[in-house]
Amino acid sequence: MKPELMLLAINALIVLVAYFFIYPKYCGQNVSRMIQYDLLLSVLALVIAANLFWGSQYAFQFFQWEMNWFWF
Repeated sequence: MKPELMLLAINALIVLVAYFFIYPKYCGQNVSRMIQYDLLLSVLALVIAANLFWGSQYAFQFFQWEMNWFWF
């Protein structure tokens, strides 16, 4: 699997779990709690990506631009 697709799949999985399980069960109508969980899940996505690609020299392609894992 290409690294770009792997990162997109990880983020899609996190979004699906968040919107269909975590937010309805733990946040309800509380927007500030949703913001807190969203921040936590965003950090989780960055930690997973860093664990996979930190130090790699792979150049991620975003249309015609090349960038590292963090900016992708």
